[in-house]
Amino acid sequence: MGALLTQMQAEFPEISASKVRFLEDQGLLHPARTPSGYRKFSAEDRERLRQVLILQRERYLPLKVIRELSENGQLEALLSQSGASESGAGAGSVAAGAGLPGSGQNYAGAPETSSRRAAKTTGAANATSAPSATIGGRTSGGSGYSHPSEATSASQAAAVPGESDVPSQEPLTMRELCRQSGAGIPLVRELISFGLIHERPGGFDRHDLVIAGAARALRDHGVEPRHLRTLRQAADREIGLVQQAIASEVAKRSPAASRRASERAGEITQLCLSIHASLVVGQLESVQQKLGAHTPED
Repeated sequence: MGALLTQMQAEFPEISASKVRFLEDQGLLHPARTPSGYRKFSAEDRERLRQVLILQRERYLPLKVIRELSENGQLEALLSQSGASESGAGAGSVAAGAGLPGSGQNYAGAPETSSRRAAKTTGAANATSAPSATIGGRTSGGSGYSHPSEATSASQAAAVPGESDVPSQEPLTMRELCRQSGAGIPLVRELISFGLIHERPGGFDRHDLVIAGAARALRDHGVEPRHLRTLRQAADREIGLVQQAIASEVAKRSPAASRRASERAGEITQLCLSIHASLVVGQLESVQQKLGAHTPED
């Protein structure tokens, strides 16, 4: 954080750590995090912060509007149009409100229709809500996964979405990931910042979709993304174990050895996951038995 502030203070003397944290809370920044939770700001994060601050300073835009522009890939276009991205000035050369949300025009400058205006008024709070999608036998939508009303048994708890539950598909954009998983953009950005999902140049993949959907359901139980860092760390340790086990094959550097290493990696991973699941489910059964012992009979 200190290095970021030092780099930004020449252009933005009023910048502070609390301001940066506030913008992150608003979903405008999503820096990566170290395993211990420290923020790691990339060059892309610094440029995004600069864009947000310029639009606040030169265009007096509210954060909600800036976030909407960012989610629709409009920040760079607006800054280029106003000249702010080059000189940090001259934003007033663009007609006030032109092409901005709530100005009577859409982002491309076309007149806003009455239906668009009505939809924006009634549906802004649900911008990332979506038609339901089924993942792992559970339905996701604007309210996340729907769960059966009956008590969840240990065996049911173990039936988490697997690779076969989500078909391979083209990379997903941020909005597509939110729509299909039922997770809002702020939640997705939190998952990115804690290293639970990764926004690659091509977008998000099916693993990210499963994680986002599960994280949305977990939030309903009071489990936040920051609580899930232990799962990320456990996964890293398990992969380290796999890599150690196949190191001898990898070192041979031949096509045949590479195939054997890949096959062994898959087998070892499945075995590790079996042990992991059995350990968790076994302890869950013990917890449920204790809870049942204290439950009065009807």
